[in-house]
Amino acid sequence: MKRFAILPVPLLVLALTVVAVACGGGVGDEREVTDLVKQQEMAFNDEDWYTSYQMMSPNYRATCSYEEYEEFSQEARAMWLALFGPGNVELIDISVRVEGEWAYATYKAVLEGEVLWALTSTTPDIYRKVDGRWYDVAEEPMEPGYNVADLPPEGVSG
Repeated sequence: MKRFAILPVPLLVLALTVVAVACGGGVGDEREVTDLVKQQEMAFNDEDWYTSYQMMSPNYRATCSYEEYEEFSQEARAMWLALFGPGNVELIDISVRVEGEWAYATYKAVLEGEVLWALTSTTPDIYRKVDGRWYDVAEEPMEPGYNVADLPPEGVSG
């Protein structure tokens, strides 16, 4: 009889998970975007530009070739090294807010325990969900691949 007493708990958890997914459950989306942010951190530290490029939106990749992205990324990394010296960046205090197909991530970039910069709610990193998958988008016109179609419409903001 005791076996049956514990059976409903896993079934309840499963049922709640199914309901959350069916309702668009933001927790899963928040986790996916947080994982994407961490993957970007690793790709930047490893200078793995191809992996970083694949994390950019389809609009971005249609506008910017891998070669352009790689050149831009190498120049950005060189500037990074000139400003901060060698070492791996760590992104901490990652917070993600999902609004439909848009997600806004805030975090602090740390090098050897020192906070170098912070993305805040007024300057978040923007992500877009396309065909069920999250991608980073370019927010700055100076970035190759910047595409207004990737940005949230007016009235939807981080």
